Amino acid sequence: MKYLVLIILLLISINSFAQQLEMNISRVNYGMDNEYLTARSLGLAGAGVAGDDAYASVLINPALAVYSESWLNLNTGISIYKLEEDRSYPYYDNFGGFVDYGSYVFNKYWYSQFYGVITSRLPFDNLMGLSVSTGFIPFKSFDYDYLEEVRTKAYEDPLVAYNHLTSEGVLNAIPFNIAFTPYQGKLFDTKINLAVGAGVNVLSGSIEQLNKVTVKDSTIYAYEITDLQDIDNMPVIPSFGLKLNVGDRFSVGTALRLAYDIDFKNKVIMSDAHSDTIIHSKQTLSYPMRLSFGTEYRFQNILEARIFTDFIYTFWEDFEDSENEDLSFDNTYNIRAGIEHIFFNKMPFRVGFDYGTLRESKDYSQALLSAGTGFILNNIQVDMAVGISSLTYKQMDMFDNAKYGMESSSDADQVQWNHLYARIDVNYAF
Repeated sequence: MKYLVLIILLLISINSFAQQLEMNISRVNYGMDNEYLTARSLGLAGAGVAGDDAYASVLINPALAVYSESWLNLNTGISIYKLEEDRSYPYYDNFGGFVDYGSYVFNKYWYSQFYGVITSRLPFDNLMGLSVSTGFIPFKSFDYDYLEEVRTKAYEDPLVAYNHLTSEGVLNAIPFNIAFTPYQGKLFDTKINLAVGAGVNVLSGSIEQLNKVTVKDSTIYAYEITDLQDIDNMPVIPSFGLKLNVGDRFSVGTALRLAYDIDFKNKVIMSDAHSDTIIHSKQTLSYPMRLSFGTEYRFQNILEARIFTDFIYTFWEDFEDSENEDLSFDNTYNIRAGIEHIFFNKMPFRVGFDYGTLRESKDYSQALLSAGTGFILNNIQVDMAVGISSLTYKQMDMFDNAKYGMESSSDADQVQWNHLYARIDVNYAF
Protein backbone atom coordinates (compact mmCIF):
# COMPACT_ATOMS: atom_id res chain seq x y z
CA MET A 1 0.00 0.00 0.00
CA LYS A 2 2.78 2.47 0.87
CA TYR A 3 4.29 1.97 -2.60
CA LEU A 4 0.89 2.68 -4.19
CA VAL A 5 0.62 5.92 -2.22
CA LEU A 6 4.12 6.96 -3.34
CA ILE A 7 3.25 6.26 -6.97
CA ILE A 8 0.04 8.30 -6.73
CA LEU A 9 1.82 11.25 -5.09
CA LEU A 10 4.51 11.09 -7.77
CA LEU A 11 1.91 11.17 -10.53
CA ILE A 12 0.25 14.19 -8.92
CA SER A 13 3.52 16.12 -9.11
CA ILE A 14 4.62 14.99 -12.60
CA ASN A 15 4.84 17.82 -15.10
CA SER A 16 6.94 18.33 -18.20
CA PHE A 17 8.68 21.61 -18.88
CA ALA A 18 9.10 21.08 -22.63
CA GLN A 19 7.26 24.29 -23.46
CA GLN A 20 5.43 27.23 -21.97
CA LEU A 21 1.72 27.22 -21.21
CA GLU A 22 -0.95 29.90 -20.96
CA MET A 23 -3.17 28.11 -18.46
CA ASN A 24 -4.75 31.21 -16.96
CA ILE A 25 -5.46 32.76 -20.37
CA SER A 26 -6.97 29.48 -21.56
CA ARG A 27 -9.16 29.31 -18.46
CA VAL A 28 -10.35 32.90 -18.88
CA ASN A 29 -11.06 32.59 -22.61
CA TYR A 30 -12.45 29.06 -22.90
CA GLY A 31 -13.45 27.95 -19.41
CA MET A 32 -12.94 24.74 -17.49
CA ASP A 33 -15.54 21.96 -17.42
CA ASN A 34 -17.19 20.80 -14.22
CA GLU A 35 -15.86 17.24 -13.99
CA TYR A 36 -17.11 16.35 -10.49
CA LEU A 37 -20.72 17.36 -10.04
CA THR A 38 -21.83 15.72 -6.77
CA ALA A 39 -19.99 14.77 -3.57
CA ARG A 40 -20.14 11.10 -4.48
CA SER A 41 -18.73 11.85 -7.93
CA LEU A 42 -15.85 13.87 -6.46
CA GLY A 43 -15.12 11.15 -3.90
CA LEU A 44 -14.68 8.73 -6.80
CA ALA A 45 -12.62 11.31 -8.81
CA GLY A 46 -15.32 11.49 -11.47
CA ALA A 47 -15.41 7.74 -12.21
CA GLY A 48 -18.87 6.28 -12.74
CA VAL A 49 -19.75 5.84 -16.42
CA ALA A 50 -20.82 2.29 -15.52
CA GLY A 51 -22.03 3.10 -12.01
CA ASP A 52 -25.54 3.32 -10.60
CA ASP A 53 -25.66 6.98 -9.53
CA ALA A 54 -28.86 8.37 -11.06
CA TYR A 55 -27.75 11.93 -10.32
CA ALA A 56 -24.70 11.38 -12.54
CA SER A 57 -27.02 10.94 -15.51
CA VAL A 58 -27.04 14.71 -16.07
CA LEU A 59 -23.29 14.93 -16.63
CA ILE A 60 -21.64 11.50 -16.98
CA ASN A 61 -24.04 9.02 -18.62
CA PRO A 62 -27.75 9.65 -19.34
CA ALA A 63 -28.51 5.91 -19.10
CA LEU A 64 -27.89 6.04 -15.34
CA ALA A 65 -31.24 7.77 -14.80
CA VAL A 66 -32.85 4.29 -14.64
CA TYR A 67 -31.27 3.86 -11.19
CA SER A 68 -33.63 6.40 -9.63
CA GLU A 69 -34.74 5.01 -6.29
CA SER A 70 -38.33 6.22 -6.42
CA TRP A 71 -40.77 8.38 -8.33
CA LEU A 72 -38.99 11.53 -7.10
CA ASN A 73 -35.38 11.93 -5.93
CA LEU A 74 -33.63 15.16 -5.05
CA ASN A 75 -29.94 16.02 -4.78
CA THR A 76 -28.83 19.53 -3.92
CA GLY A 77 -25.59 20.93 -2.62
CA ILE A 78 -22.72 23.34 -2.94
CA SER A 79 -19.44 22.99 -4.81
CA ILE A 80 -16.38 24.83 -3.51
CA TYR A 81 -13.17 25.42 -5.41
CA LYS A 82 -9.95 27.09 -4.25
CA LEU A 83 -7.10 28.06 -6.56
CA GLU A 84 -3.69 29.02 -5.16
CA GLU A 85 -1.26 30.52 -7.66
CA ASP A 86 2.41 31.10 -6.82
CA ARG A 87 4.39 32.86 -9.54
CA SER A 88 8.19 32.92 -9.34
CA TYR A 89 10.97 34.39 -11.44
CA PRO A 90 14.46 32.91 -11.94
CA TYR A 91 17.42 34.73 -10.43
CA TYR A 92 21.11 34.29 -11.12
CA ASP A 93 24.44 34.82 -9.38
CA ASN A 94 27.07 37.37 -10.43
CA PHE A 95 28.49 34.91 -12.97
CA GLY A 96 25.14 34.34 -14.72
CA GLY A 97 24.53 30.95 -13.14
CA PHE A 98 20.98 29.97 -12.22
CA VAL A 99 20.38 30.02 -8.45
CA ASP A 100 16.70 29.44 -7.78
CA TYR A 101 13.20 30.79 -8.31
CA GLY A 102 11.95 33.63 -6.14
CA SER A 103 8.23 34.07 -5.52
CA TYR A 104 6.85 37.52 -6.38
CA VAL A 105 3.09 36.91 -6.67
CA PHE A 106 0.87 34.71 -4.53
CA ASN A 107 -2.90 34.67 -5.06
CA LYS A 108 -5.52 32.56 -3.30
CA TYR A 109 -9.20 32.74 -4.22
CA TRP A 110 -12.32 30.76 -3.35
CA TYR A 111 -15.26 30.13 -5.67
CA SER A 112 -18.58 28.41 -5.02
CA GLN A 113 -21.71 27.39 -6.89
CA PHE A 114 -24.97 25.70 -5.98
CA TYR A 115 -26.40 22.76 -7.91
CA GLY A 116 -29.50 20.63 -7.88
CA VAL A 117 -30.59 17.45 -9.65
CA ILE A 118 -34.00 15.79 -9.80
CA THR A 119 -34.53 12.23 -11.02
CA SER A 120 -37.71 10.20 -11.34
CA ARG A 121 -38.59 6.61 -12.06
CA LEU A 122 -42.03 7.00 -13.58
CA PRO A 123 -44.62 5.07 -11.52
CA PHE A 124 -46.18 3.20 -14.41
CA ASP A 125 -46.03 -0.47 -15.30
CA ASN A 126 -44.88 -1.84 -18.66
CA LEU A 127 -42.68 1.18 -19.42
CA MET A 128 -39.38 -0.71 -19.14
CA GLY A 129 -38.27 1.32 -16.12
CA LEU A 130 -38.69 4.63 -17.91
CA SER A 131 -36.89 7.34 -15.95
CA VAL A 132 -36.07 11.01 -16.39
CA SER A 133 -33.65 13.51 -14.86
CA THR A 134 -33.23 17.26 -14.89
CA GLY A 135 -31.80 20.02 -12.71
CA PHE A 136 -29.59 23.08 -12.64
CA ILE A 137 -25.83 22.51 -12.73
CA PRO A 138 -22.68 24.63 -13.21
CA PHE A 139 -21.28 23.33 -16.48
CA LYS A 140 -18.27 25.47 -17.40
CA SER A 141 -16.43 27.98 -15.20
CA PHE A 142 -14.51 31.04 -16.40
CA ASP A 143 -13.69 32.32 -12.88
CA TYR A 144 -10.15 33.54 -12.31
CA ASP A 145 -8.47 36.33 -10.30
CA TYR A 146 -4.94 37.68 -10.52
CA LEU A 147 -3.48 40.62 -8.58
CA GLU A 148 0.17 41.66 -8.83
CA GLU A 149 2.07 44.45 -7.10
CA VAL A 150 4.56 46.31 -9.31
CA ARG A 151 7.61 47.65 -7.52
CA THR A 152 10.77 49.23 -8.83
CA LYS A 153 14.28 48.20 -7.89
CA ALA A 154 14.91 51.56 -6.26
CA TYR A 155 15.57 52.04 -2.54
CA GLU A 156 12.86 50.37 -0.39
CA ASP A 157 11.14 48.94 -3.50
CA PRO A 158 8.42 51.60 -3.85
CA LEU A 159 5.00 50.47 -5.08
CA VAL A 160 4.13 52.01 -8.45
CA ALA A 161 1.07 50.06 -9.66
CA TYR A 162 -1.20 47.06 -9.41
CA ASN A 163 -1.82 44.67 -12.31
CA HIS A 164 -5.25 43.04 -12.36
CA LEU A 165 -6.77 40.24 -14.40
CA THR A 166 -10.24 39.13 -13.35
CA SER A 167 -12.82 36.90 -14.97
CA GLU A 168 -16.26 36.20 -13.54
CA GLY A 169 -18.76 33.88 -15.12
CA VAL A 170 -20.22 30.38 -15.11
CA LEU A 171 -22.17 28.79 -17.93
CA ASN A 172 -24.95 26.82 -16.27
CA ALA A 173 -26.78 23.88 -17.80
CA ILE A 174 -30.36 22.73 -17.55
CA PRO A 175 -30.27 19.02 -18.43
CA PHE A 176 -33.12 16.88 -19.78
CA ASN A 177 -32.47 13.14 -19.86
CA ILE A 178 -34.59 10.07 -20.47
CA ALA A 179 -33.59 6.42 -19.99
CA PHE A 180 -35.15 2.96 -19.98
CA THR A 181 -34.20 -0.73 -19.86
CA PRO A 182 -35.08 -2.32 -23.22
CA TYR A 183 -33.77 -5.77 -22.27
CA GLN A 184 -33.64 -7.82 -19.10
CA GLY A 185 -33.04 -11.53 -19.39
CA LYS A 186 -30.38 -14.21 -19.70
CA LEU A 187 -27.65 -14.89 -22.20
CA PHE A 188 -25.81 -18.21 -21.85
CA ASP A 189 -27.24 -18.56 -18.32
CA THR A 190 -25.89 -15.14 -17.34
CA LYS A 191 -28.25 -12.39 -16.26
CA ILE A 192 -28.20 -9.42 -18.61
CA ASN A 193 -29.65 -5.98 -17.95
CA LEU A 194 -29.31 -3.25 -20.57
CA ALA A 195 -30.09 0.42 -19.92
CA VAL A 196 -29.97 3.12 -22.59
CA GLY A 197 -30.45 6.86 -22.35
CA ALA A 198 -30.29 10.13 -24.21
CA GLY A 199 -30.43 13.76 -23.22
CA VAL A 200 -29.46 17.35 -23.81
CA ASN A 201 -27.86 20.11 -21.76
CA VAL A 202 -29.08 23.64 -22.52
CA LEU A 203 -26.52 26.31 -21.60
CA SER A 204 -27.05 29.85 -20.38
CA GLY A 205 -24.97 32.54 -18.68
CA SER A 206 -22.61 35.45 -19.24
CA ILE A 207 -18.95 36.31 -18.64
CA GLU A 208 -17.21 39.52 -17.58
CA GLN A 209 -13.45 39.91 -17.95
CA LEU A 210 -11.44 42.80 -16.56
CA ASN A 211 -7.82 43.64 -17.37
CA LYS A 212 -6.54 46.81 -15.75
CA VAL A 213 -3.61 48.68 -14.23
CA THR A 214 -4.17 50.74 -11.08
CA VAL A 215 -1.34 53.25 -10.67
CA LYS A 216 0.33 54.66 -7.55
CA ASP A 217 2.79 56.77 -9.54
CA SER A 218 1.40 59.76 -11.48
CA THR A 219 3.99 59.33 -14.22
CA ILE A 220 2.39 56.04 -15.29
CA TYR A 221 -0.81 55.84 -17.31
CA ALA A 222 -3.61 53.71 -15.92
CA TYR A 223 -5.86 51.75 -18.22
CA GLU A 224 -8.80 49.39 -17.99
CA ILE A 225 -10.18 46.88 -20.50
CA THR A 226 -13.55 45.27 -19.81
CA ASP A 227 -14.92 42.49 -22.00
CA LEU A 228 -18.61 41.69 -21.52
CA GLN A 229 -19.70 38.43 -23.15
CA ASP A 230 -23.32 37.33 -23.52
CA ILE A 231 -24.47 34.12 -25.18
CA ASP A 232 -26.03 34.91 -28.55
CA ASN A 233 -27.52 31.49 -29.28
CA MET A 234 -29.05 28.65 -27.30
CA PRO A 235 -26.28 26.02 -27.04
CA VAL A 236 -27.76 22.53 -26.89
CA ILE A 237 -25.41 19.64 -26.10
CA PRO A 238 -26.79 16.19 -27.05
CA SER A 239 -25.53 13.11 -25.22
CA PHE A 240 -26.17 9.38 -25.42
CA GLY A 241 -25.26 6.49 -23.16
CA LEU A 242 -25.79 2.88 -22.25
CA LYS A 243 -24.96 0.57 -19.38
CA LEU A 244 -24.86 -3.23 -19.49
CA ASN A 245 -24.97 -5.36 -16.34
CA VAL A 246 -23.39 -8.77 -16.89
CA GLY A 247 -24.36 -10.99 -14.00
CA ASP A 248 -24.52 -9.59 -10.49
CA ARG A 249 -20.99 -8.27 -10.20
CA PHE A 250 -19.79 -6.69 -13.42
CA SER A 251 -21.01 -3.77 -15.53
CA VAL A 252 -19.76 -1.83 -18.52
CA GLY A 253 -20.91 1.53 -19.80
CA THR A 254 -20.24 4.08 -22.49
CA ALA A 255 -21.34 7.65 -23.15
CA LEU A 256 -21.00 10.10 -26.01
CA ARG A 257 -21.27 13.88 -25.74
CA LEU A 258 -21.51 15.56 -29.13
CA ALA A 259 -19.75 18.73 -30.24
CA TYR A 260 -21.48 22.08 -29.72
CA ASP A 261 -21.06 25.78 -30.55
CA ILE A 262 -21.39 28.80 -28.27
CA ASP A 263 -21.95 32.17 -29.94
CA PHE A 264 -21.03 35.27 -27.94
CA LYS A 265 -21.86 38.93 -28.33
CA ASN A 266 -18.80 40.80 -27.07
CA LYS A 267 -18.65 44.37 -25.85
CA VAL A 268 -15.09 45.57 -25.16
CA ILE A 269 -14.66 48.85 -23.29
CA MET A 270 -11.12 50.29 -23.33
CA SER A 271 -10.54 53.20 -20.96
CA ASP A 272 -7.51 55.32 -20.13
CA ALA A 273 -6.87 58.81 -18.81
CA HIS A 274 -7.86 60.38 -22.13
CA SER A 275 -10.78 58.49 -23.63
CA ASP A 276 -13.10 55.51 -23.71
CA THR A 277 -13.37 53.24 -26.73
CA ILE A 278 -16.15 50.68 -27.21
CA ILE A 279 -15.85 47.80 -29.67
CA HIS A 280 -18.64 45.35 -30.48
CA SER A 281 -17.91 41.95 -31.98
CA LYS A 282 -19.23 38.43 -32.33
CA GLN A 283 -17.35 35.26 -31.51
CA THR A 284 -18.04 31.54 -31.92
CA LEU A 285 -16.38 28.87 -29.81
CA SER A 286 -16.73 25.33 -31.20
CA TYR A 287 -16.25 22.76 -28.44
CA PRO A 288 -15.37 19.15 -29.31
CA MET A 289 -16.93 15.74 -28.95
CA ARG A 290 -16.21 13.58 -25.90
CA LEU A 291 -16.27 9.78 -25.64
CA SER A 292 -16.29 7.84 -22.36
CA PHE A 293 -15.98 4.18 -21.38
CA GLY A 294 -16.30 2.68 -17.92
CA THR A 295 -16.48 -0.51 -15.87
CA GLU A 296 -17.79 -1.39 -12.43
CA TYR A 297 -16.94 -4.48 -10.38
CA ARG A 298 -18.76 -5.43 -7.19
CA PHE A 299 -16.89 -7.65 -4.75
CA GLN A 300 -18.70 -10.30 -2.75
CA ASN A 301 -17.82 -9.14 0.73
CA ILE A 302 -19.63 -7.74 3.71
CA LEU A 303 -18.37 -4.19 3.08
CA GLU A 304 -19.98 -4.07 -0.39
CA ALA A 305 -16.72 -2.98 -1.99
CA ARG A 306 -17.02 -1.63 -5.54
CA ILE A 307 -14.37 -0.43 -7.94
CA PHE A 308 -15.02 1.92 -10.86
CA THR A 309 -12.69 2.63 -13.77
CA ASP A 310 -13.25 5.14 -16.58
CA PHE A 311 -11.44 6.22 -19.73
CA ILE A 312 -12.44 9.57 -21.27
CA TYR A 313 -11.18 10.90 -24.60
CA THR A 314 -11.91 14.47 -25.74
CA PHE A 315 -11.18 15.57 -29.31
CA TRP A 316 -9.74 18.98 -28.44
CA GLU A 317 -7.91 19.18 -31.78
CA ASP A 318 -11.34 20.00 -33.25
CA PHE A 319 -11.81 23.05 -31.02
CA GLU A 320 -12.11 26.36 -32.88
CA ASP A 321 -12.20 30.02 -31.90
CA SER A 322 -13.47 32.34 -34.63
CA GLU A 323 -11.30 35.17 -33.27
CA ASN A 324 -8.13 33.09 -33.05
CA GLU A 325 -7.70 30.90 -36.10
CA ASP A 326 -4.12 30.01 -35.14
CA LEU A 327 -5.18 28.43 -31.84
CA SER A 328 -4.27 24.75 -31.57
CA PHE A 329 -5.17 22.35 -28.77
CA ASP A 330 -4.21 18.71 -28.29
CA ASN A 331 -6.62 15.82 -27.82
CA THR A 332 -6.81 14.73 -24.19
CA TYR A 333 -7.49 11.57 -22.24
CA ASN A 334 -8.37 10.91 -18.61
CA ILE A 335 -7.96 7.67 -16.67
CA ARG A 336 -10.10 7.56 -13.54
CA ALA A 337 -10.49 5.01 -10.79
CA GLY A 338 -12.64 5.04 -7.68
CA ILE A 339 -13.31 2.62 -4.82
CA GLU A 340 -16.38 2.68 -2.59
CA HIS A 341 -16.98 0.74 0.65
CA ILE A 342 -20.30 0.71 2.49
CA PHE A 343 -19.84 0.00 6.19
CA PHE A 344 -22.28 -1.69 8.57
CA ASN A 345 -24.04 1.55 9.52
CA LYS A 346 -24.51 2.42 5.82
CA MET A 347 -21.69 4.96 6.04
CA PRO A 348 -19.77 5.10 2.74
CA PHE A 349 -16.05 5.61 2.31
CA ARG A 350 -14.75 6.58 -1.13
CA VAL A 351 -11.36 7.30 -2.65
CA GLY A 352 -10.57 8.25 -6.23
CA PHE A 353 -7.77 9.08 -8.63
CA ASP A 354 -7.96 11.02 -11.91
CA TYR A 355 -4.98 11.33 -14.25
CA GLY A 356 -5.18 13.19 -17.54
CA THR A 357 -3.33 15.19 -20.16
CA LEU A 358 -3.97 18.88 -20.83
CA ARG A 359 -5.53 20.38 -23.93
CA GLU A 360 -2.97 23.20 -23.86
CA SER A 361 -0.16 20.70 -24.41
CA LYS A 362 -0.05 16.91 -24.49
CA ASP A 363 3.39 17.15 -22.86
CA TYR A 364 1.74 18.22 -19.61
CA SER A 365 -0.46 16.14 -17.33
CA GLN A 366 -2.38 16.67 -14.14
CA ALA A 367 -3.70 14.32 -11.47
CA LEU A 368 -6.29 14.55 -8.73
CA LEU A 369 -6.56 12.54 -5.52
CA SER A 370 -9.91 12.57 -3.70
CA ALA A 371 -11.76 11.05 -0.77
CA GLY A 372 -15.31 11.22 0.51
CA THR A 373 -17.80 9.87 3.01
CA GLY A 374 -21.34 10.48 4.23
CA PHE A 375 -24.06 9.53 6.68
CA ILE A 376 -27.83 9.07 6.92
CA LEU A 377 -29.89 11.42 9.10
CA ASN A 378 -33.65 10.92 9.29
CA ASN A 379 -33.77 9.25 5.85
CA ILE A 380 -31.67 12.05 4.35
CA GLN A 381 -28.36 10.99 2.84
CA VAL A 382 -25.60 13.56 3.38
CA ASP A 383 -22.43 13.17 1.32
CA MET A 384 -19.17 15.13 1.37
CA ALA A 385 -15.86 14.92 -0.44
CA VAL A 386 -12.60 16.76 -1.06
CA GLY A 387 -10.00 16.53 -3.82
CA ILE A 388 -6.53 18.00 -4.32
CA SER A 389 -4.46 18.59 -7.43
CA SER A 390 -1.42 20.61 -8.49
CA LEU A 391 0.28 21.79 -11.66
CA THR A 392 3.60 23.51 -12.35
CA TYR A 393 4.23 25.19 -15.69
CA LYS A 394 6.25 27.97 -17.33
CA GLN A 395 4.83 31.26 -18.62
CA MET A 396 6.25 34.61 -19.66
CA ASP A 397 5.49 37.64 -17.49
CA MET A 398 1.79 38.46 -17.93
CA PHE A 399 2.33 42.25 -17.69
CA ASP A 400 5.38 43.70 -19.42
CA ASN A 401 7.52 45.76 -17.03
CA ALA A 402 8.56 48.01 -19.91
CA LYS A 403 5.41 50.07 -19.46
CA TYR A 404 6.76 51.08 -16.04
CA GLY A 405 10.15 52.13 -17.35
CA MET A 406 11.81 48.89 -16.26
CA GLU A 407 13.52 46.17 -18.24
CA SER A 408 11.31 43.50 -19.83
CA SER A 409 11.81 40.00 -18.50
CA SER A 410 13.50 37.65 -20.96
CA ASP A 411 13.00 34.52 -18.82
CA ALA A 412 9.80 32.60 -18.25
CA ASP A 413 8.20 32.57 -14.83
CA GLN A 414 7.53 29.34 -12.98
CA VAL A 415 3.86 29.08 -12.01
CA GLN A 416 2.54 26.70 -9.36
CA TRP A 417 -1.20 26.02 -9.22
CA ASN A 418 -2.70 24.20 -6.24
CA HIS A 419 -6.34 23.18 -6.52
CA LEU A 420 -8.76 22.21 -3.76
CA TYR A 421 -12.21 20.86 -4.62
CA ALA A 422 -14.97 20.26 -2.08
CA ARG A 423 -18.59 19.12 -2.31
CA ILE A 424 -21.33 18.68 0.23
CA ASP A 425 -24.85 17.70 -0.72
CA VAL A 426 -28.03 16.12 0.56
CA ASN A 427 -30.09 13.40 -1.16
CA TYR A 428 -33.67 12.49 -0.45
CA ALA A 429 -35.98 9.94 -2.06
CA PHE A 430 -39.70 10.72 -1.71
